Amino acid sequence: MLTISREAALAKQSLSAARVELNLLRGARPETEFTVLNAQSALPATPSLNSLLTAAQTNNFDLRMRILELR
Repeated sequence: MLTISREAALAKQSLSAARVELNLLRGARPETEFTVLNAQSALPATPSLNSLLTAAQTNNFDLRMRILELR
């Protein structure tokens, strides 16, 4: 029972420290209460490997410079 109480106290302390850190990063007072919402973000579809490789070959500065050196 003592272990559970200790773990609960450590969890509360960790939560409090995280809340203070987030508030400082937000520019808010450390004791300000807030709620984190579960934001649903729509990510774009992942491009195919071939399109990524093509883009890397045409847009990569180092590769383009090396091709110019070899000409």
